[in-house]
Parts: sequence; C-alpha cells; structure tokens
Amino acid sequence: MFDNLFSESGLSLDRLRSFLAIAEARGIMAAAKGDANRQSQLSRQLAELEAFFGAPLVMRGKLVSFALTPAGETLKGSLIQAFRSLDSIKGQLTDGLIPLRVGAGESVLAWLVLPRLPSMIKAHSMARLECLNLRSADIIKQLGEGSLDLGIVRKPVSLKTLKCVSLGASRFILAVPKGMSKSTDAAKLLTVLPLAVLEDSSLHEEMLAAFSGEAPQIACLCTSYAQVRSAVLSGACAAMIPEFMAHDLESRCRLLKLPNATPIMRLSAVWNPSSLHSRPRTEALVEWAIKKWLKLTA
Repeated sequence: MFDNLFSESGLSLDRLRSFLAIAEARGIMAAAKGDANRQSQLSRQLAELEAFFGAPLVMRGKLVSFALTPAGETLKGSLIQAFRSLDSIKGQLTDGLIPLRVGAGESVLAWLVLPRLPSMIKAHSMARLECLNLRSADIIKQLGEGSLDLGIVRKPVSLKTLKCVSLGASRFILAVPKGMSKSTDAAKLLTVLPLAVLEDSSLHEEMLAAFSGEAPQIACLCTSYAQVRSAVLSGACAAMIPEFMAHDLESRCRLLKLPNATPIMRLSAVWNPSSLHSRPRTEALVEWAIKKWLKLTA
C-alpha cells in the first residue's frame, strides 16, 4: 500500500515535521532559532521534500518575504490534518481521551464555554477540552488548516469548506453594583449612573441612544468584556453586559432587564467537516456541542 510514496527517497516523518516547523516559524532561520547546524539541516530537508514532490514549497527571491507556494500551502494543510488525526488516535488508544480544540474570544470562552465544562464532562467523561483565545480571522484560518475542531464567532461564516450554524442570541442586561442604587428603572439608571462601556463600540452607542435618549456618564472605557465586568465588580460602575456573561454576578450586582431589548449578541458555531471526518469520536463530540452544549437562549 502506498508503494509509490515510499519507493522514492526524500519522504520521511522528520522531513515533514521540519517543513511544518519552517512554515509555522515563517522561515528557516526562525525555525532554527540561531542554531547554524539546524539551519543547514532544515535547508537540506526542505530541498529534499521539494525534489520528492517535484514542486517548490517556499517562495524564493531577495525581495520576497517568507511565503509558501500554493503547493506548500496545500502540503501544510494536509500535514496538520494528518498529524492531528495521528495525535487523536494515539490519545484514544493510550488513555481513551477525545480531544476538542475550541477557538473563540476570551469573553466567550470565560463565560460561555468554561462555565459549562461540568456538563460536558458529565456527558462525555473522556473528553479533553482545549480552549484557544483567538480572533475570528485566526479561527477561520485554523479551521481551514485543520488545527482547530470548533470555532465560535459573532458573525456567520460563508465558506464552502466550512459549516456554520447559529448558536442563538443573548440579550443585554444592566448590571448595577449593589448599594449603588435601589431603582429598578434601567432606562433612567442609564442616564444617571457612571457606566463602563466598550471603547469604539457602535453597538453600545446605539443601545444607549435607544434606551436612554440622553448622553450617558461614561466613567470607564474598556477594550474587552472582562474589563467591563471588573469595572462593575469594583463597585464604581454599572454596565450593559450580554446575559450569558452575567450569570455569576448576581451575588454582588442587581441584574435589570433593559426596555424593549432585542437579542443583540449573536453567536455562531463554525467547523470543518473534512478535518473531522478521520476522527469520528471528535466529530461526534462537535455535533453534540453544537446541538446540546453551547446553545444560547434569547
């Protein structure tokens, strides 16, 4: 089987691993980490692989920054999927673990994925969750390469190679530190309380305009919901937070419904069917996560 691959010299697991190291480090020198002997070895192994495949894998030229050729990109994606499959098989045979690599923003990981970890372990005791804090563009890239099993993004993805389904939506609530005000009129509180808001967020500007109609008192500008929550927990600010991110604030805050609120934060699950096909147990775990584990309610 596969005699045509192994009847010629130039192909080996070590050479393929070296190629991935070069691709991930974006250069032979970077992959060698200052080791001249290692640099020479990597150059030789790359040349041997190119001779084997009969095509250049890396762009060359004095004015060309590091880049893979189309053949190199194809090989990189195939190797990542193949090595992930081997790693998954090894884990299943040695300890029975089912890996699940999930990529999402830090706030989604911290207040949607990780709080639900007990229910995942209860339903799938051999599952091993790996969380990666990634931007949407990196999630799509890693799904395409096969280095990620499941991504959670805010905007639906339309790519032929990936599947995308809605996980639902989360309304926003107003979190008010206990002791700051006893009023339950959220619209009025938005005009009188100091607020923590996301910096450069048109979403929050639109919500404030719709709910209060007056210029709010912005006391703290934040770049993440983690910072917004910290500002609320300090007792100095109130804030509008997606409902799923506020479930553990009840002991220190009053959580008030906003008037005429609509589901605003929408989340979608994205995955690569082809990269999961060779790992049926992880594929089944992804399907369960999408249908039963990570669903939001509006």
